[in-house]
Amino acid sequence: ARKDAKRVTSIGTGNQARMQIRAFSQVMKIEEVHAWDHHADSLASFKADIERELGIPVVVANAKQAAVEQADILVTTTRGKGSVVEAAWVQPGTHIVAIGTDAKGKQEFDPQIFRHAKTVVDSVLQCSEKGEIQHALRLNILSKDRIHAEIGEVLLGKKPGRTSDEEITIFDSTGMAIQDNTTSNKIYQNALAHNVGTFFEFIEGARCLNTPPSRTSTMPANG
Repeated sequence: ARKDAKRVTSIGTGNQARMQIRAFSQVMKIEEVHAWDHHADSLASFKADIERELGIPVVVANAKQAAVEQADILVTTTRGKGSVVEAAWVQPGTHIVAIGTDAKGKQEFDPQIFRHAKTVVDSVLQCSEKGEIQHALRLNILSKDRIHAEIGEVLLGKKPGRTSDEEITIFDSTGMAIQDNTTSNKIYQNALAHNVGTFFEFIEGARCLNTPPSRTSTMPANG
């Protein structure tokens, strides 16, 4: 995201949306969250939880377009039953985190969004088959050689991330087992180091540690 990013828009307000906001709050100062959902009760619960837990004001949007147009960072965590975000709504400089599409046929975005955006994926192979880019690839709006990078290449410094404040950047995430394994091992090692959790035996002689669930993991399980 841009260095001056302050406003996050969440399309979808379930548990995954909460996890995304919690994660963002660890690495940036969020001035306000704009939220939209089909279900008014989910929106109200999301607003109450985020404001109580993180002290960040949540603006409930009456329309998707209004929420998207406010975004410095746009995160989508819907069930992916069809395009919910139109390309024309996305402002220059927006960073998009596409979470909801993780199976063939699921979709959250107008594929035209990918025409002029910098696209990073967690796995080219996996996202091509079941990520948000599947639709842009099918329509020849995006080609595999125009996918900028996998997230590991950016983290290792092999490829740059954002290079201007005007470009639209997209992270298409389907979730990978190696990310879940790495996260769970970190949680386990932290629990051991801080003596948190309860030891128990799965089988006689095998002592294991039962730790509380993570509140910072943002990647969906990939079975």
